Amino acid sequence: MKIVYVYRDWFKRTKQWGRMLRKLGHEVSWFEARDKKIPTDMIRWADILWIYKPQFRKVLTAGQKRLVWNTGKKLVTFGGAPKVAHEKWGKVFRGFDFVFINNKANMAKIQSLSETPEIFHYIPWGYEAELYYPGSSKKDIPSSFMGKATSNQDDQRFDWISRTKKVLPFTVFGEALCKRLGCTVRPFSTHREQREVYWRTKANLGFPFTSNAFYNELYMKCRFFEVPGCGEVFLTHYADDFAEMFEPDKEVFYYNSFDELIDKAKWIINNYSKLGKVRRAAYDRAVKDHQFIFRFRDMMNIVCQ
Repeated sequence: MKIVYVYRDWFKRTKQWGRMLRKLGHEVSWFEARDKKIPTDMIRWADILWIYKPQFRKVLTAGQKRLVWNTGKKLVTFGGAPKVAHEKWGKVFRGFDFVFINNKANMAKIQSLSETPEIFHYIPWGYEAELYYPGSSKKDIPSSFMGKATSNQDDQRFDWISRTKKVLPFTVFGEALCKRLGCTVRPFSTHREQREVYWRTKANLGFPFTSNAFYNELYMKCRFFEVPGCGEVFLTHYADDFAEMFEPDKEVFYYNSFDELIDKAKWIINNYSKLGKVRRAAYDRAVKDHQFIFRFRDMMNIVCQ
């Protein structure tokens, strides 16, 4: 298939997704969303327009949208929930042929609101094994969290992080979090820095609350796969769909309350040297089941049916 991949890069991650489509044997041309309007010749060439975020559809003029629909080209998007009220989701995704959603709660909600529920498919996040893999490093960080700030004033992560810093030897990475947290936060900007922090940390913590502006829910982040992919210990909030990805206590550790988070984090820190079997099992599961290349293979199988 000939695919035009419309993206805006972040950590060089989203551009890499286009390369995965190429690895699967498809012809891929890239178009940076910040370049305003896509050339019509690119659209004529393509069988599929793969748009990283639904709002990037604005690169298409009204005439180009008609060209897409009248010639049977497929309009595809993959990602999380848009940061608008549920009631507006139908408008956001209008015109798409395939919408891949990485959160089960969002998937169920949007299908219940949509006039075309058949276009939505659940595909979870994953990780890139070429970027996140086991390594050796001095374990000089007892526990850590890596993330970015959002515009959500009710984001539960800030409360959980602030409370955790009071009772654990805990390091936070993500420069944009500094202003929101009012505490020392270390910057990071590359995949190398991310994996080195994972390697250095005994208890990598997850606070999987969505950054949607209108409500909080548990939300699978890429680090949920990256940390196991690096062969390290991950502790995050429990959710049923999380436990489907990694088995509790055998591959990944889960908590259901703040007190349980602290108790389990302290136990991991004190018993890290005994957790080789858990780390290996998590790594094996990540490599076998959760690489992004598998997710894109599954999506293309659905698109090409």
